[in-house]
Amino acid sequence: MCAYVADHPNIVAVDIMTPALKAIASMTGLAPSQLPGKLHVANQQYFSRIEAVEFTIAHDDGRNPHELCKADIVLLGVSRSSKTPLSIYLSQQGFKVANVPLDMHTEPPKEIYDVDPTRLFGLMTTPDVLVDIRKRRLGNACSVAGSYADPEYVYDDLERARALMRRLGCIVIHTERRAVEETAQEILAHFARNHPDVLGYR
Repeated sequence: MCAYVADHPNIVAVDIMTPALKAIASMTGLAPSQLPGKLHVANQQYFSRIEAVEFTIAHDDGRNPHELCKADIVLLGVSRSSKTPLSIYLSQQGFKVANVPLDMHTEPPKEIYDVDPTRLFGLMTTPDVLVDIRKRRLGNACSVAGSYADPEYVYDDLERARALMRRLGCIVIHTERRAVEETAQEILAHFARNHPDVLGYR
């Protein structure tokens, strides 16, 4: 790089890495390895993580229900209960995740009853929080979207989901006013207690 710059006097080069590396080395007592690409090593953990993300995308929003039992974690909940964001976040930790939407007009796939309850997590929130989220999601279309964000409908939607979760014996996780990362950590804490052999890519 230095030789290239020396041969091209019209290029102004600013070294921003060397001072930063020296400062880190001084503070940690560690020497730089001088090996590029260490951040993105294509090892087994990397490929397991990619496989988990691909599985999760293929099983988002109730797709491929016949493979629910192949998932490490199955999430179920009503619309706007954070199923997809949680699924993607967990998959990036190396877990194969499927999520199943619940609503008033559709029966859940029969395969949900075959999933190990310790792998099954029901996402629950409060009616007022869900009404607000659905209204914001609809925006200007709220007035023509029927009962989707109506408080009474939302309450019934949640109660029906809660009843199913009780029948399935799944672990219920509340998502209201919580970051995805916080909810994910609660799910993983439950999962680790029941499945200490499945650690994801970590």
